[in-house]
Amino acid sequence: MAYQRNKLRVIFEDKDILVIHKAAGVASETRRLGEQDCVSLAKNYLAAKKEPVWIGLVHRLDQPVEGILVLAKNSKAASVLSEQMKKGDMFKEYIALVMPSDSGKTEAETDGLVHLTDYLLKNKDNTSSVVSKDTKDAKKAELEYEKADAEGIKLLDGACLYRIHLLTGRHHQIRVQMSHAGLPVIGDRKYGFMPDGYRKNLCLAARKLIFKHPKTGKDMTFEIPMSEIDFLNL
Repeated sequence: MAYQRNKLRVIFEDKDILVIHKAAGVASETRRLGEQDCVSLAKNYLAAKKEPVWIGLVHRLDQPVEGILVLAKNSKAASVLSEQMKKGDMFKEYIALVMPSDSGKTEAETDGLVHLTDYLLKNKDNTSSVVSKDTKDAKKAELEYEKADAEGIKLLDGACLYRIHLLTGRHHQIRVQMSHAGLPVIGDRKYGFMPDGYRKNLCLAARKLIFKHPKTGKDMTFEIPMSEIDFLNL
């Protein structure tokens, strides 16, 4: 269960890894002087405990996205976890609250697992768009989604909750592909749907992460309960 400590919500830690629940709006890592990010928060957390201050970032979440992030506490752990990331051996599942557009109403009525394949192009203004397969520099993007149980949490009228499994890791992939499918993520100012007067976070969270422990090789599974996902409980 995630908890608050030194402004860092720690889910699990041992001598090799630190697993946290990153808040929406906090960067995984930033180059801006004085701006708070997960790496600096983790270093401050370790320093306060008088532990060796070494943090390796092996994967990232977009700044507006909350969810599970695993950080390495030594170079060996960082190397092993980075290799898992490269090989696609880390399982990442997201949860998203979407508002189906007119073009997405058919998709919203579909039950079962849906596979999406698109080609994305990253633009100069730090956005991505769906393009044709033969577009220069276009990258293949794949994900799977299916309806999720809200576990008793009241959703916005007309909204749908989905579990999303990334099969590739492209820039803003979930937000772009879901929007293109007519299922824009609520609270997404770049690609999604903003209800009138909406002031909450982007409704997208990295809810589940499975990987092998970098030292023991044991399967490590972490999942944030629906009751602790910020955008569902604000």
